[in-house]
Amino acid sequence: MRLVLFSFFLALFSIQCKNINLKENNTQVVLQYLDQEIKQRGMDMRIGIPPPPPGINDSVILPGRMKPDSVINKLSPLNVYIQDSITYFDHYNLIIEPIEGFTFINEAKRASNKAISLDISALKPRKGIILHSISRQSFDELLDNIRLDEDYGGLVSIKNLFISKNGDKAYFEAVYFKSKHKAATYNVYAEIINGKWDFKSEQITES
Repeated sequence: MRLVLFSFFLALFSIQCKNINLKENNTQVVLQYLDQEIKQRGMDMRIGIPPPPPGINDSVILPGRMKPDSVINKLSPLNVYIQDSITYFDHYNLIIEPIEGFTFINEAKRASNKAISLDISALKPRKGIILHSISRQSFDELLDNIRLDEDYGGLVSIKNLFISKNGDKAYFEAVYFKSKHKAATYNVYAEIINGKWDFKSEQITES
């Protein structure tokens, strides 16, 4: 009898551990997205100068010229704040029309979802940017008292993360705040291709 009970609790513990690991692994797609998207060249507007005269364009990154690397390297690090939880909101029927292969979103969004912790400590250091993990309350407070300081890069929030049953596809929304009145939201569709997450995104709101 004791052996049977021991086997039962061992099996139950294994299932719980598997579920915990699965939940942790779910955030890996978000971390890989952030690792790919949050870079100095894409977020730091201090590295560009006004566009050159008509007919001259020596930059393939911005419509204007880029400051010399010697100047960029002397800039103070850019501070980017990332909310430490992924939250859910019930507004999907109004804005989401899943693309082919992502109809699982319609099922997933009906489930009751609580906030998921997002630990960005695993993100590798990047040149010219300091990443900060910030609580939801602090996030809202910072947004209300936002200042366009020289070293301010903005706030990033991830919402509505859904994973397919077999774990090979994911959907979430990425919200970027550059200032109190300048924000953009993207639908992000992720799929594992050749062993790596491949991301496709489209901007759905801008203010």
